[in-house]
Amino acid sequence: MFWGIRVVSFNIRSTQHQTFFLACLALSIWTFSFSIANSAPDFDTALFWRRVAALGWGGFFCFMLHFSLVLSEKDFILKKKWLYLLIYSPAIVNFFVFSLYTDIAVQQYQLVFTPAGWVNVAKTSLWDVFYQIYYVGFAVTSITLIWHWGETSEEPVKKIQSRLMVLSFMAALLAGTLTEYFINIYLPYKVPQLGPVFILLPVAVIFYCIRKYGFMAPRPKNPDVNGEHILSDAGRINLYRYLAQAYMMAAFINFAAQYFNGREAISTAMVFAFFILLLGLVLQTIQDLNISIKYKDFLSSAVMTVTIPLVTLRYLDKTGFYALTIPMILVIVSIVFNNRWVLTTVGASTIFTLTWMLFNSPTNIMVVEYSDQIIRIIIFGIFLGIAFYINHLYLSRLAEKERQVKYQKLISQISTHFVTANEKNLDEKLNELVALVAEFFEVDRVSLVMFFGNPNMPGQVYRWNRSDEMAPYAWNAAELPAWVDIGRLINDGVVSIPNAALLPDSHAGVAWLKSNRIKFFTIMPLVNKDIITGFLALDAAHVIKKWTSENLDLLNVITNLIRDIWLKVEAEREINYLVYFDILTTLPNRNLLKERMDEAIDMAKRTEKMIVVMFIDIDNLKVINDTMGHDGGDELLLQVSQRLAGCIRSYDTVARFGADEFIIIFPQVIRFEDVRQISNKVMNTFRQPVTIKNQEIFTTASAGISVFPMDGETSGELIKNADLAMTLAKEKGKNRYVLCTSELKKDFLKNIELSNNLYRALERNELELYYQPQVLTETGEIVGMEALIRWNHPQRGMISPAEFIPLAEKTGLISPIGDWVARTACRQNKIWQDMGLKPVRVAVNLSLGQFLNRKLVSNIAGILAETGLNPAYLELEVTESIAIHEPEVIINALNELKNLGVSLSIDDFGTEYSSLSRIKILPVDRIKIDVQFIRGITLGSKEESIVKIILQLAETLNLQVIAEGVETEEQMCILKEIKCDEIQGYYFYKPMPAARMEALLKKELS
Repeated sequence: MFWGIRVVSFNIRSTQHQTFFLACLALSIWTFSFSIANSAPDFDTALFWRRVAALGWGGFFCFMLHFSLVLSEKDFILKKKWLYLLIYSPAIVNFFVFSLYTDIAVQQYQLVFTPAGWVNVAKTSLWDVFYQIYYVGFAVTSITLIWHWGETSEEPVKKIQSRLMVLSFMAALLAGTLTEYFINIYLPYKVPQLGPVFILLPVAVIFYCIRKYGFMAPRPKNPDVNGEHILSDAGRINLYRYLAQAYMMAAFINFAAQYFNGREAISTAMVFAFFILLLGLVLQTIQDLNISIKYKDFLSSAVMTVTIPLVTLRYLDKTGFYALTIPMILVIVSIVFNNRWVLTTVGASTIFTLTWMLFNSPTNIMVVEYSDQIIRIIIFGIFLGIAFYINHLYLSRLAEKERQVKYQKLISQISTHFVTANEKNLDEKLNELVALVAEFFEVDRVSLVMFFGNPNMPGQVYRWNRSDEMAPYAWNAAELPAWVDIGRLINDGVVSIPNAALLPDSHAGVAWLKSNRIKFFTIMPLVNKDIITGFLALDAAHVIKKWTSENLDLLNVITNLIRDIWLKVEAEREINYLVYFDILTTLPNRNLLKERMDEAIDMAKRTEKMIVVMFIDIDNLKVINDTMGHDGGDELLLQVSQRLAGCIRSYDTVARFGADEFIIIFPQVIRFEDVRQISNKVMNTFRQPVTIKNQEIFTTASAGISVFPMDGETSGELIKNADLAMTLAKEKGKNRYVLCTSELKKDFLKNIELSNNLYRALERNELELYYQPQVLTETGEIVGMEALIRWNHPQRGMISPAEFIPLAEKTGLISPIGDWVARTACRQNKIWQDMGLKPVRVAVNLSLGQFLNRKLVSNIAGILAETGLNPAYLELEVTESIAIHEPEVIINALNELKNLGVSLSIDDFGTEYSSLSRIKILPVDRIKIDVQFIRGITLGSKEESIVKIILQLAETLNLQVIAEGVETEEQMCILKEIKCDEIQGYYFYKPMPAARMEALLKKELS
């Protein structure tokens, strides 16, 4: 019963809690009636209580089944009302057959008196079978529902609870069945029915789950943080409930102690037990009433006050134990309440009871003498005084703790408040801060003033007023009251006037305080490195108590927090400047540029106007850095940035995008014709020289221009396309601007796609080698061949090297592609030689990118070793122009290649960078006359003269000469006449795949 009331108090409206309470109530009736029947003095009494017990065991299993349905969330089946009749009809039958209808009920029991009391030997009647089917069926169904509830849940805690309850129910069912039937029917000795005792096992398990896992228990409420209470409101209510449950438990224990020990008749013991139980129920009910905690305390203390004389005087003639024990217990309980009258009423009731005992108890019954009783009253009075003192200490300490909590809470609020403070929300944060300070200290006005580095200049003011009638008082230019001495304020750390009425008339601040209706005033400075950066002032129109050291310490903490956050925001301003502006030129950087471009794009979309984006790159910054140092380069950038900023409109933006790159945004452009006018104006700024270190330096720039929305609708697209146009301006010779066009973007996208595909070309075996024979001029005999790479693209077909080799050089793929060409050519040449074909040299082109690879020589050596080709049959072709890039490195590499045994030739000789001095130092074996001299050669032409000179030079230098691009018989005859060594061209052979070259070599052999 005790546990049932405890659970239903959690949630009296819950069906789950109600059914559990009813099950506990039925179990209580069952257990209590069995205990009385077992110890009954005669057969009729035992039979009567056996029939009363049927009201308990007859309905217990119905309530448990209903509880299990609700617990396992299967109660939806009970929406059909007739199912309630199906569940509870067995209970009705049991009540009628085993309890209410006398003629049938008395026939269902076969009571036998044993040393253990009255025992019922079960009959095998129809009604007994009905009850057995009922309790076994309902119990097994309940166990199954609880098991399914746990196993289908994803929460591990529910699984544990389910298994514990199932095991306990099964154990109780088996043990109870043994004592109810099998032992008393089949064994010679008889034992009392212990079913209700064993049923306590699953009930105990359920309460273990309540305590351990919070099963059916309410969620804990937020604690009451009112420091004036020793216990929170929820804690006090719980204490009352525990006390109520103690009353209920005491009622049962007292009944057992008085009745079973033979001290009182059952009726007398039950009446008093019922009265104590009623007090417990009243105390429990009070806590569920919808009234204030104050009235709950009053009613609950009334119950405790009534209890003292009731219990003490009830057993006065039997023992004096209750005279002090019960009152002391209630006094100890009352200590933890903040209301003194609870303790007072309990104490007064005890003193009254003890005094009444002193003057009214008969001496022949009361064995305590008058002197002892007086001492007992004095002792209790001392105990009560100590209780009052402990209660006072508790409340004082809690009040002190509450003050500390409020202090910490305020500091925590301010600290948390300022965590997200920044330049944008600082004003909002500080305005909220002064409101918090005013609320905490209960003043009428708070003023916070922050100076911008100079206390003699007006600062930023943040104020809070309790009402509009209390207008802000006037400050002087420095935002300080004129009578406040700044020096003293800094030295003392505070100026405080607790009561202006007590100031002498000679005080400098009296007039000011009176004019502003101020009686209480305190001002504290915000100091950073002995410099005042602001102050915090509090005032009130009424007199408040004098500041404590804790108040001043708290104010000091607050001012330090404000100072720190102010310094933090100042630092953030500097950081933001670094984030959004270039340090050297003070122009916006790419972060701020993007923000402004996005804003300009949003505006342009609404106004349907254009945006011009100009990407500028200074052409010769590296030269300036090399010749005049980086300081000179920085000065150049600074002056260029000033010129660019001076030639734009106020709402245009010029930003430094990179080391020598600038971007200018021209929003709100109406006509496309204005684009060239704007571009010319910007480019004209570079016509005038720049003076660096007293030297005039002329500089040029290349620019690319993109226009919104034609060239992109996002900042990234516009910048990318402007950069693309600028790159083209560089390629066209610099010192110019280029407009982005659809063709330019198309070519760019085409190159991007081609570059991406080129990365996969090697692994997909899309690259092929073609071979073009080189023949002797005199005989036409094949003496060599040039390996020419081709790209057989799966979609675009055969792609010329002139299209993808520049891309390979830009992407860094030229080295692996060059290695593949050399390896494939050497391997193929070796295969042909191993087939017995005529050994000829194979020529492979080397690019500048390959020479910049420090592993070039080792790679060629490795390829020769891998393929087994004699180095004499490998010729490496280089352009003469590579020698102008790091000439020492290039020449050293050529010499190392020459040492491998390969031959070297200069390709495209006679164009661009031809130099006799380089020819002299390059370790080459052969030169190839460029096709442009061969294409126009005729008898008596300039080309013929140039070729003759090249031949004479080669003869002098002991070099072989090969002419490439020979396509006609006339060209061949002239070259033969002037004794050119070798010829390569369409006149003899076009480039061909390896299979055709192999067939040609076989034919040459035959």
